[in-house]
Amino acid sequence: MPTCCTPAIARYLLVAVLCIGGCATVARERFYSLADAVQPLPEEAARPPKGQRTGYVVQVGPVSVPELVDRAQLVVRDGPHEVAILEQHRWAATLASDVSHTLANAIDRALTGGAALPYETGQAVTREPDVVLAVAVLRFDTLVGSAAAVDDDIAWSARCRGGSAATSGEKNGVEKIHLPVAEHGHEAAAYSALVAAHARALAAAAAAMAPAIEAIGPSCAGSRGSAR
Repeated sequence: MPTCCTPAIARYLLVAVLCIGGCATVARERFYSLADAVQPLPEEAARPPKGQRTGYVVQVGPVSVPELVDRAQLVVRDGPHEVAILEQHRWAATLASDVSHTLANAIDRALTGGAALPYETGQAVTREPDVVLAVAVLRFDTLVGSAAAVDDDIAWSARCRGGSAATSGEKNGVEKIHLPVAEHGHEAAAYSALVAAHARALAAAAAAMAPAIEAIGPSCAGSRGSAR
């Protein structure tokens, strides 16, 4: 029995290999954002644009996030000492920027007398902020498996722009949010649900911050107006 292939057999083998390679699927990258796509409520739609409101303006940021999650890929925990960096599941923007925008949107909805804007580096602003809200995300854990959940710990400090802690009536706190997430059979749906849970956790933290911001906002705006 011959041990070598004839040219015809070799051609058939080459075609088979090419077909197998062509049928192999390449996992596509998926991108996620914390910023929600919820349409504004009627009373929100009636409010003037943020830059045109006459009340105080809140700058949400700068924002810092833990080094472990400060990367393009989603990072999940699969046990107390094991983490996975998901190459095919990525943030659409930097996490710090996404957190700033998400908090700003949620705080803006909660304020009655002011407007909240995300911190944007290197961009011109139409109006200087009256209140600066510095945010440090201390924990941003995404747990997968049967006990899927998110754990977000957020430290924050609100003060009048340019004022010291002693003179600006600084308010601060730490919000700790734990939200369980129902299991999903489809991998992409599971990660989408976890990202949405982080967004809800940030909204809950924003709701807790808003009363403190409203307590100092008008006086911050008044002090800046008298200094002009």
